[in-house]
Amino acid sequence: MKTIVLNETLNRYCFLKFRTSLCIVYFESPSASHIKTGGIKWRMDPGVKEYFVLFVHAFVLWALCGAVMAMGQAMTTMENALIAHALAAPLIAAGVSAHYFYRFAYTGALKTALFFVGFVIFMDAFVVALFIQNSFDMFYSLLGTWIPFAFIFMATLFVGMKMKKQGK
Repeated sequence: MKTIVLNETLNRYCFLKFRTSLCIVYFESPSASHIKTGGIKWRMDPGVKEYFVLFVHAFVLWALCGAVMAMGQAMTTMENALIAHALAAPLIAAGVSAHYFYRFAYTGALKTALFFVGFVIFMDAFVVALFIQNSFDMFYSLLGTWIPFAFIFMATLFVGMKMKKQGK
């Protein structure tokens, strides 16, 4: 658990000890670590470490979905590979999200879902479409991109909200 910082001297101590940005006190915050004291919730802004953990989870999600797609293309037809990818994407997203929310939960469900799907869209556009396929034709396919993107968003949001409700 991190320290509550209320003045400038303790703020410097917090930065040196925890390597985070300035510690800011909030009343009611949907994300990050909370310390409950007398009905008031205190939290620290997420720092570089917290966003790096979120980035790594998003990268793992994207890489696993890419592995499903690559194996599907190697073993079956393109249509079957797209169906397998669309079915696997929410399962992978739920697993990665569950790990993130159980172990870290630095951000709320909506912020995490938006980050995950935004990261996947970014990587698909700039790595897969530009460098691997040399074409943006994949974005014309509902089954190939837009349905998996929606499933990733919904699965991450659902898992985040469910785990918050359970207090994990």
